[in-house]
Amino acid sequence: MNLRYAGEVEQDSALLRAARPVADRLFAGDMQGLDVAMFVTDDAARIIGRWVGDRGLLSHLDAVGSVPGFVFEESRAGTSALGTPLEEGEPVLVLGHEHYADCLRGLSAVGVPIVHPASGRIEGVVDLVCRADRYSPMMMALVTHVAREIGDRLLTGFGAQDRALLEAYLLADRRGPRRAIVAVNSRLVIANPHAGEVLGPVDQGLLWDLVERALAAQESVLVLGGDAESAAVQASVAEIRRGGARAAQSCSCVVTRIAEELAPRATRGGRQRSARCCRARAAVGSRCCSAPRRSSASGIGCC
Repeated sequence: MNLRYAGEVEQDSALLRAARPVADRLFAGDMQGLDVAMFVTDDAARIIGRWVGDRGLLSHLDAVGSVPGFVFEESRAGTSALGTPLEEGEPVLVLGHEHYADCLRGLSAVGVPIVHPASGRIEGVVDLVCRADRYSPMMMALVTHVAREIGDRLLTGFGAQDRALLEAYLLADRRGPRRAIVAVNSRLVIANPHAGEVLGPVDQGLLWDLVERALAAQESVLVLGGDAESAAVQASVAEIRRGGARAAQSCSCVVTRIAEELAPRATRGGRQRSARCCRARAAVGSRCCSAPRRSSASGIGCC
């Protein structure tokens, strides 16, 4: 098995901050001394956290490369409870003999995706591992609960940035008559159903680039879309502020800003368009990424 090493893990990453208290509690209590281990991977199948209850199992895991920093993508590791849940988008049970790599067949494992509760985006995987002959069906229920708890902590675990974005979105969406609202930062986009009708699929990366440019130029209006066949939309841009001042950027460069599509004003596309308008059209009118994943809260999605 030729695993790829992706470098040292950032110990202060949002996902690890969300997972660490949950795992520490388990392995300081019920899991202490047991022949089990728990892993957390990011959305690229890289191990970012590992907790082991038994020294003998720890040595075995070290020998097979189940160490923070190594990537268990299916193209290299084959079927595993670390990488396969990301490919399938659902919980995966891999008994010892079902592992593709011979060196992993002495282990059984259950992996469950960690889902951000606001966006529905899969942020990583939590994986519970034991010796192949010691698997219990209770492992699936336990890991499912752990993955849900870590996911719930992401609203605070991603720092104030995503929480501030969600709070600002909810506040704007409750104000006055129904209107199209889009909240966006460097990694997340949240839109209400009306915005989906007005804009269609939203490319988070391109939209965020437009918003950053507008804020840097101290502009408060963007023109989205508009050509010979469709109407343009004028969007008002507002920045999230706390206590009257711009929220500071974190060391992980997650920027706390919001773009609100407030009052659509249609202008037919026969008119002259600026370069920004053309770029905006690319952001909102093309499928540069898949359609937003939806959570149970209608209208909240993340590319």
